[in-house]
Amino acid sequence: MPLISVIVPAFNCAPYLEQALRSIQDQTLGDFDVVIVDDGSTDGTRALAESIAQGDARIRVITQPNTGGPAVPRNRGIAESSGTYVAFLDPDDYWYPTKLEQQADTLGRFPDVDLIFDDADLVDAQGASLGTTYLGRVGYPAKVAPHVVRQDGNVALGAPTFLAFSAVRVMGAQTSGVMVRRSALAAQAEHFAVDLPVGEDVDLYFRIMQKGRTAFIDAPLHAYRQHASSLMKDGMRVLTGQVAAHARNFERLSAGLSEADRRAYALRVADQYFSLAYHTWRGGNAPAARAAYRSAFRWHPAPKTASAYLKTFLPAPLVRLLRS
Repeated sequence: MPLISVIVPAFNCAPYLEQALRSIQDQTLGDFDVVIVDDGSTDGTRALAESIAQGDARIRVITQPNTGGPAVPRNRGIAESSGTYVAFLDPDDYWYPTKLEQQADTLGRFPDVDLIFDDADLVDAQGASLGTTYLGRVGYPAKVAPHVVRQDGNVALGAPTFLAFSAVRVMGAQTSGVMVRRSALAAQAEHFAVDLPVGEDVDLYFRIMQKGRTAFIDAPLHAYRQHASSLMKDGMRVLTGQVAAHARNFERLSAGLSEADRRAYALRVADQYFSLAYHTWRGGNAPAARAAYRSAFRWHPAPKTASAYLKTFLPAPLVRLLRS
């Protein structure tokens, strides 16, 4: 079995890091190395990581000044590792024991697959189940069915329409459930885009999916923790990153999309800009809201967008009344 490199970007995650690292050590497939990149933590993250690494030669800890997001530490981890396959684990998530084995086995069976991902159980800050899965809550298995080719067990391979489905409808890959071939990373001029505040992972996965095939394991092989301090709880940052990532992806894919998919994808980007504009306006930044509404209108001219844009010019007392 080829060596698997596991990349863990870590910043002020001491309450969760040990469970994440123990879940790697407990994998049924043990031929891996782990690169933890401590991104300038100010709590006990670095000391905890170094303590666990002392007892396991497969684990290395690299420290660097804080960069403000996971893209730079993930890229550093990729550069510092050498595995044929590369997997990512965010430090507040954790894997189930067969995660690496099932994904590596699938990559070995299907040489044209460059990226594979699985579903995830949603858990709370304490790790208790929230009663649903990341993909199950949006009905992903049924929606994706026409765009995959089912194999034995719970493996599905992307059909020719899978990339368009992922862009226009649902991007299924969640980073802690992703494994990629290093050769697919090497084919990219940039790994995780450092200029995206959020969405740098989706941006990379779209680029890899354009060049190779994708596989999906229709089962939760990891847990995706939902908690208040998660980066994904920063709604404005998430919206800003998502719209930027999808706008870039639209430009890359546009020529190869059907007219219907092109229209649907443009509408999706317009809706994201509209949401960004609305929340920006609610936050009191009318000029930024106007810019986002103008972007939404360029992507998909709609009366509701024009109406919302005009509301940003209303007097402050009336705005406060509308917001109440």
